[in-house]
Amino acid sequence: MKRAYLAVMGFSMMCGLILGGFNVTYAKGPQILQYEFWLPPKVPEYPTMQAFYKGLEKAAGGAVKVQFNPGGAMGKPGGTYQRTLQGVNNIGHFNPGFNTGVFPMWDIFNYPVRAPNSEELAGFMIKMYEKGYFDKEFAQIKITALFNIGSYVLFSNKKVTTVEDLKGLKIRTISEGWVELCRVVGAVPVSLPTGEIFVALQKGIVDAVAIVWDASHVFKLNEVSKYVNEMYLMSGTHIEGWNKKSWEALPKAGKDYINANWKRYSLDCAKRYDDLEPNFKKEFLATGPDREITGFPPEESEKLDKLIVPIWKKWIADHEKKGMPAREALDDLYNMMIEAGHKNPIAGYTP
Repeated sequence: MKRAYLAVMGFSMMCGLILGGFNVTYAKGPQILQYEFWLPPKVPEYPTMQAFYKGLEKAAGGAVKVQFNPGGAMGKPGGTYQRTLQGVNNIGHFNPGFNTGVFPMWDIFNYPVRAPNSEELAGFMIKMYEKGYFDKEFAQIKITALFNIGSYVLFSNKKVTTVEDLKGLKIRTISEGWVELCRVVGAVPVSLPTGEIFVALQKGIVDAVAIVWDASHVFKLNEVSKYVNEMYLMSGTHIEGWNKKSWEALPKAGKDYINANWKRYSLDCAKRYDDLEPNFKKEFLATGPDREITGFPPEESEKLDKLIVPIWKKWIADHEKKGMPAREALDDLYNMMIEAGHKNPIAGYTP
């Protein structure tokens, strides 16, 4: 009888625990949010990202903790956006150029725009976003950062100072805009993951790499290239977005923090590239006496602009066929950059 009694009591206690009958509470830790980022921690914006999300943790009163997964730890870079939609990560930080056709209007920034500097271009991106040009393509995520990493330069082992010098070059590119540019100048576009560009340039798999100045330091391109042509054309753009369910589950204080600070956060991430670019140049030149920074003289820039004209015509036509306000958006961007004091801000295009 005693055993039976104890068995019944044990069963009753278990049921009470399961059903909450004993009013037992368990200490719950913070919700862990997985942040996916395809680049290594050495890139300029990484400390800014970490500081911003420390601010979120504090604002949310310790209810959430952000775990960073840099360097492609959660998968290939091209899959980050899909993993965000699927909830594999809670926050995805990705290059939209890796997702051909997914962000058609945003592609305006992956085409021949001459960025005055990273921070200012990020400001133009935010203004274009606020005008609603990207609402449809961003509808499945909560946007928490929009910025760029500066205008692209060309790392190579061949001195490039004329448009003719680009002909036949195998150039590592990362967006449709660069593919189109290669086509009109007679270069050969090559698609490669960022982590492979050092070896590709070292072994001659590519002749040049189109990327921003920080690659001289982060990916050691200063060691495997002798020349940098500061063409300052187009940019690498970044989008940071939350999985919608993850966003909805965030405490109100956390949402308020992000909504109040995401624009400044975007500008600060971009500004890191502006602030550090002089250091990257010095480091490149200090690598050896044969290192040289070049550019296109004005007459060659004019030649390049003329070759780019059909690229924009095609971009506008392709988008307008699908009912997108491509010309309106391009005119808007052009005019706001002109009003800010920038001459010839979009290569090969005037309204």
